[in-house]
Amino acid sequence: MNLSPAFSWRALSLAAAVSLGALMAQAESFALARRPIEIAERGVLMETVLSTTNRDFSFLPPPGWSMTVNTNEGRVTWLWQDLSSTINLRLYSGLSAPTGGQREDILRRFPEAKIHGESVCYTSGHQGRAFDLECTVQGGYVRETRLAWVCYGGGVVEIELTCASEFFPRHQQVFNELLNSFRITARGEK
Repeated sequence: MNLSPAFSWRALSLAAAVSLGALMAQAESFALARRPIEIAERGVLMETVLSTTNRDFSFLPPPGWSMTVNTNEGRVTWLWQDLSSTINLRLYSGLSAPTGGQREDILRRFPEAKIHGESVCYTSGHQGRAFDLECTVQGGYVRETRLAWVCYGGGVVEIELTCASEFFPRHQQVFNELLNSFRITARGEK
C-alpha cells in the first residue's frame, strides 16, 4: 500500500506523540480561549490561551493554518493548507526538563531520523532546547522536524514542526514566530 507523504508524516508524528506520552509524564489538560491583544507594530490580534489549573499559556497562532484541539490530551495541532506540514503543541505536567540523554531519547522516539542541529530556543520569558531532525520516509521523501522543549515550573511544553524538506525554511519561520510569541504566566497574571 502506498501512503501519501502527507499521510506518512502525520502518522509518524502521531506515533511520536504517543511514544513521548508513554516515556514522559501525563499530558496536561486545558481549557481553550481567545482574547484580543494589542501589539504596537501590528495592531489588535487574537491570541490563543490554554488555561490549566495553575497557568495560562498564551500565543499567536500561525496565520493560515487550520487548528484542531484535544483538551484532554493537552494537544493543539495546526495543519498547513496543502496538508503537507503540521505543528503540534503539547503540555506535559509532572516532569522537569529532559536532561542528559535528550539526543538518545529523540533517536529512540524517531529511530529513522538523523539529528542535524541542536540549539537554544526562546519564548517570551523562557528558554529551552530545539533539535532539527531529518528523515527519509516511504517513497524517498525527505521530512524535517524541529522539536522544541521549554520547561516551566512543574512541566514541559513541547512544540514540533514536521514538514517536507522543501517547506522547512518557510515553515521554520512560522514555527519561530509561534515560539517567540509563547508566554507562560501564573493563573490571573497578565
